[in-house]
Amino acid sequence: MEYPTSDRYRDVLDWLYRQLPMFQRIGAPALKYSLDNIKSLCRAFDDPQFAYPVIHVAGTNGKGTVSHLIAAALQAGGLKVGLHTSPHYKDFRERIKVNGALIPRRDVKAIIKQCFPLVEDLHPSFFEISTLMAFHYFRESRVDVAVIETGLGGRLDSTNVVDPVLSVITGVHFDHMAFLGDTLPKIAREKAGIIKPGRPVVIGPCPEEVKEVFQKVAESQQAPQIEADQLIHVDILRQDREGSSLDLWVQGKHYGQAVVQAMGPFIAENTMIALAGWQILRSHFDLPDIAFIEGMQQLRGLTHYQGRWQWIGVNPDVLTDSAHNEEGLSGILEAMRALHYPQIHFVLGFVRDKAIDEMIRLFPSTGKYYFVQAKVPRALPSGEVARKAREFGLKGKPYSSVNKGLAAAKQTANSKDLIFVGGSTFVVAEVL
Repeated sequence: MEYPTSDRYRDVLDWLYRQLPMFQRIGAPALKYSLDNIKSLCRAFDDPQFAYPVIHVAGTNGKGTVSHLIAAALQAGGLKVGLHTSPHYKDFRERIKVNGALIPRRDVKAIIKQCFPLVEDLHPSFFEISTLMAFHYFRESRVDVAVIETGLGGRLDSTNVVDPVLSVITGVHFDHMAFLGDTLPKIAREKAGIIKPGRPVVIGPCPEEVKEVFQKVAESQQAPQIEADQLIHVDILRQDREGSSLDLWVQGKHYGQAVVQAMGPFIAENTMIALAGWQILRSHFDLPDIAFIEGMQQLRGLTHYQGRWQWIGVNPDVLTDSAHNEEGLSGILEAMRALHYPQIHFVLGFVRDKAIDEMIRLFPSTGKYYFVQAKVPRALPSGEVARKAREFGLKGKPYSSVNKGLAAAKQTANSKDLIFVGGSTFVVAEVL
């Protein structure tokens, strides 16, 4: 195997991209349906994942936001917090943060170099190496706690080698069915793989058939189960571009009001799940109640939160969101309709391994469309997106890039219209 001859950060990282299969770029061929590799990688680094307490977060939608909310609250409580999420938008280092600061380039480079012989021997995936990097960097940084988001599923996800003080499953919807199963109970069984013996688990709102799966697994593991919607209630008092004003209730008692630096249709549910988890964590770490509210108010500054219901332009208004499945997009579209713009322009792109029909059918025939293709191999060609959209009565032109589609939308739109950019995380990444 040839190693990078240059010592520059970009050259070393590019070597990693070239050598390792990456789900974010190529999809299914990058997946490893076993924990053997990640266990071997961790052993080679003396099992760094056991050096600090962990909160492990899984779920179809909302797990990234819930991870950021929990991390912000822990930081506001005075703890040094590692946060591992995926995928990244602009910079690989977004995946690995300590108190909101991205892992330094020198540390990325050093860890990759340490992994050279392991790459040659084990042929790991990109996600396995990035997960190992997070575990190791958090130990080197001497974090007080780490919030670890699963990549895909749970049971065989590379992150599932931790022994968490708390597991969180935000919910189960249809996504990645080719890998996780074609029914909600099957998908739930994969997510339930993060439930550990004797460790509490918070479950987000879910259908009864899914709840039964979680209950059976939790009982078999003797893991205390907390249903978030039975413990917490959250009302949205107001939303604007600065964030969301929320009223919080715990077990029927008023907990307080918080202005959260996040917006969109799912912020109440995500805050509810995070606050349910906080009831366990504040006792475990002996933190004050007010830390949760303070964390919400400083979410973006504390955690580098981005890409969800984010306003990126005015006159016309430009909104982007990384929702990329039927459940997520349906909520986004409902929220956009409530904004009552005279016209909505949709700059849309998708990836090949998604249920495209189920997503496209959600979009209104009254919208104006600009179909785009992100710069990743998984991207569905914009011409194919346009042809598929026509089957559902959606008319628009294909564009060879996201920026060209967005430029066309800006040229066409009235100053009082709304432009929405989305359909895929990779589309959003190109406009942030």
